Amino acid sequence: MHAGLGPLAQANREGADLRMIASTTRSIPFAFFAAPEIKTAADLRGGVVAVATFGSEGDIATTMALQRLGLGRKEVVVVQVGEFSKRFAVLLSGQAKATMLVEPASTIARERGLTQLFDLAAAKIPWVSAGLTVRRAALQTQRDLLARLIRAEVEAAYFAAVNERSSKELIAQKFKTADPKAIDATYRDFKRIVQLDAEPSTAGAANVFKELEAIGISVGSRSVEDYIDYSVLRSLAKDGFFDAMKRKYSVQ
Repeated sequence: MHAGLGPLAQANREGADLRMIASTTRSIPFAFFAAPEIKTAADLRGGVVAVATFGSEGDIATTMALQRLGLGRKEVVVVQVGEFSKRFAVLLSGQAKATMLVEPASTIARERGLTQLFDLAAAKIPWVSAGLTVRRAALQTQRDLLARLIRAEVEAAYFAAVNERSSKELIAQKFKTADPKAIDATYRDFKRIVQLDAEPSTAGAANVFKELEAIGISVGSRSVEDYIDYSVLRSLAKDGFFDAMKRKYSVQ
């Protein structure tokens, strides 16, 4: 599955044996939005804050944003709502006071007059927000399959990086929007966070561990090797895959 390093670290702490083997993102993509009547962080106290699921990447980002706004998690009511379209809906309907959004929802939220309380995306914090995550045993039993998955994901990133029109058509289809501003913003956000070498950032990993502990979540080991396995990526690089991608898509 695709998962952030934060949830992966928490899962391993609870006894899972997972490893991230590739990631095409390098920073946090979230912005924290509130209902129009919420003008300051203090207005959030006692209000409902919607997250996808407890322990998710967006949930971690929510706690980070609250902390930066001078609020503790216990000063709001955090509820699980589901994927971003559902959270956007409860925010617009008034059932929740705030939630984390990503593009294109962030642009739509701004245009509808919602209050942006904190923009983690603009802070460009090195992070590992999403990556291909597998059981560690699969690195032995399904290594060829995993290599093919990485090749497909990396080539898709290269294709999207140099084929703006096709990418925007897919964004419109995937997010069911014809809003050119939202589509443009989503593509710009992709270009900002994508990393074509697919290597989960060690600096990003260090930030994940630091931020988790700052918000009271113990990760146990801080050794990157306990969460990330670079061996498939290194084999692909040795075989010339990444050089071939650069030549095919004229990317340096």
